[in-house]
Amino acid sequence: ATDAFTDHAIECIDRAVDADQPFFAFLSFNAPHTPLHVSQDLVEKYRGKFSAGWDVLRRQRVGRLKKIGLIDDRYRLIPPGPEVRRWDELPAATRTHEDFRMATYAAVIDRLDQNVARVLRHLEKRKVSDNTLVIFLSDNGGDYGNGNIATDRNQLPWDRKSVPNMANGWASLKCAPFQHYKTSAFEGGLRVPFIMRWPAGLKHQPNTILHHQAHITDLYPTFLELAGTRYVPKGRQAPLHGKSLTPLLKDPALPPAQTQHPTFWAMEATTRGYLDHPWKVVSLNNGPWQLFKLDDDPAESTNLAATHPERLARLSGAWQRFAENDSRMPSGWLLPIRPKQQ
Repeated sequence: ATDAFTDHAIECIDRAVDADQPFFAFLSFNAPHTPLHVSQDLVEKYRGKFSAGWDVLRRQRVGRLKKIGLIDDRYRLIPPGPEVRRWDELPAATRTHEDFRMATYAAVIDRLDQNVARVLRHLEKRKVSDNTLVIFLSDNGGDYGNGNIATDRNQLPWDRKSVPNMANGWASLKCAPFQHYKTSAFEGGLRVPFIMRWPAGLKHQPNTILHHQAHITDLYPTFLELAGTRYVPKGRQAPLHGKSLTPLLKDPALPPAQTQHPTFWAMEATTRGYLDHPWKVVSLNNGPWQLFKLDDDPAESTNLAATHPERLARLSGAWQRFAENDSRMPSGWLLPIRPKQQ
């Protein structure tokens, strides 16, 4: 599927370039989401590389991230929750199989990287690379499905009838140094790679790392502004909640506060969250609201709910008002907060 999606995207780009027309290409790979299908030779390339387990590799990954300057000492690593099995308590056969599952994931990422490169090379071949804004970002949080203990060993990624899954231990590794992973409004379930490339348009030096707030809802207003048009709601159409990132593209010295805006999350009855930078509230499985201050504690290691009750009430109230007045979420997503965490 990864190869096929890329083939189709290149065909669409060619039609636009041949017609001397601008183009918008949305290349949404299924990879690396479940099912993890990939060739056997690529899986074998990564066998054994994850045998140290998610506990050790998570600590090592955080060390590398600090060494290359992507994170600093504010990012305090805390252990995964009790739902993640401890690697050293697993039977040897299970550890071997888990290494195979993560090798499969790495192979899927490898294939995805090859196809991203195909697109970028094709833009260069068609001589439109310099004036094409390319944005790469991932789906939210490290994916997991855990699978079925009775059938996991029979799931082969090169068998189209198989449905290979990931363990949530690997999800906690993928999201390091952040807490939790997919289906949560903790940073591990929200923070994703976000890379922009636009040689003719970006005013930043290549390889610049920014720490501004950006959200998926910011992309549409950004594209509209770059295209010289705007969105005017009609009838029951909703207003835009995002904020154009165009000032950030044009000004390398833009203060981080200039891109900040309140941001809302909800995922069925599983999680809810609200960010009004630097303060953020999170609830998991309708459990008690937790409060974090991201500029001091970007990995959400310390819950400040007990020491800042007024701030907690203000942000959780903002979530409730947005949910009731500015969204059309089902009533099942608005269940009352429980007094204890489950």
